[in-house]
Amino acid sequence: MKHLGLISENKIYSLKSLYPGKTTTEVRKLLLLGLKKRMLKVGAVTVFLPLLFALPGLLEGQKESDAVYIREEVNGEAREIPVLIRDENGEHEVSLKLNPVLMSDEEIDEMQDRLSRYLDLKVPGANPSLDEVMTDLKLFEEVEEFPVRLSWSSSDPALIQTDGKVQNAELRRKTQVTLCARVSYGKEFRLYERHVTVVPFRYEAAEEMLRKRLKDLQAYESSTAYSREFMLPNELEGAEITPLKERKVPPVFIGLFLAAALLIGARSSFFSELHDKKKVRFLRAESDCKVFLSKLSLLLAAGLPLRGAWKKMTDDFGAFDGSGMLHENMAVTCREFLNGNPENIAYERFGERMELTRYQRIAGVLSQAVTKGVSELPEILASEIKEAVADERERIKIRGEQASTKLLVPMTGLLVIVFAILMVPAFVSF
Repeated sequence: MKHLGLISENKIYSLKSLYPGKTTTEVRKLLLLGLKKRMLKVGAVTVFLPLLFALPGLLEGQKESDAVYIREEVNGEAREIPVLIRDENGEHEVSLKLNPVLMSDEEIDEMQDRLSRYLDLKVPGANPSLDEVMTDLKLFEEVEEFPVRLSWSSSDPALIQTDGKVQNAELRRKTQVTLCARVSYGKEFRLYERHVTVVPFRYEAAEEMLRKRLKDLQAYESSTAYSREFMLPNELEGAEITPLKERKVPPVFIGLFLAAALLIGARSSFFSELHDKKKVRFLRAESDCKVFLSKLSLLLAAGLPLRGAWKKMTDDFGAFDGSGMLHENMAVTCREFLNGNPENIAYERFGERMELTRYQRIAGVLSQAVTKGVSELPEILASEIKEAVADERERIKIRGEQASTKLLVPMTGLLVIVFAILMVPAFVSF
């Protein structure tokens, strides 16, 4: 498709009827001017969207370096940080759990006994009991029924991790592990301790190696738990450790995307409004058809020539006052008369500009009457008037049906309200 600027030739042709008497180039300029005004209005808002989404990142006070992470305050949330481990087996992306700053012994007190009974029921998860653990355990960090926070530890982190995952790659037989949770609520604390028996399961050798390296890295993290800052080591047991930042879409890109969406929507709404305006003008022209034919037939019967009758109707309609598509195009035809264009050609162009089948048919009859003469012109106009009246009656009927359909939703809403008014007092009285 060939394009003229931002607007295609097909779109210009379809909207040309909104600008009677204008050439394609003039219509294009008018459309581009209207589109430019619309885009400038929307652009004034969208230009600030990328800045708005980027502002939180610009105002963020405390930042982390590539290998330095800031722990949460006491009783804050533990979080996982992505880590890239490089060793002889390749590169491995793992998650390292970064715990909050530890509390001192003076901040700890005893916990409620009923929490232990609750945990005895919930911690085994899908396992039959803690004496036969085959799948992951449910180690809660928070319990909805109790105002506490739980921090878990294991006597064998390689077998049961602090998040409840069971990793029994090194087992050859059933192994007992002591699971301990420190439950804290503000400065209160108490230990929950149970013995867990894990059933053996075998993993691949490479996974065992990665598991061991992650265990060593977690042990290193635990050894620095009292420090506010945690710095990843560059190397651990022959493996290269690299910080791996979370892959997030920069906020400024989100702002740019929304800005582009708004601009595209503005362009689409601009042409949608023009098409709606064109549709309204066509409906008005269809309604005016019977009046147009009646006046033309009356003036011709009074003895006026076709050209004189046309000019008289145009003056009576008051063209270019925003009264409608028909009046504007009739005035354009009168100007073509004054500019010396052949009368039959002017009528044919009138039909082309109107784009409606009935007007095109009438324009053809008038053009033929000028060139060859048509003795049956009054009968043809009378027949067209009858068809126009019948079509108008059908359109009114359709609009009435559409209006009744639109009333269905509010009528349904009123019916619901009436039922509510009747039923609510009845239910309240019981």
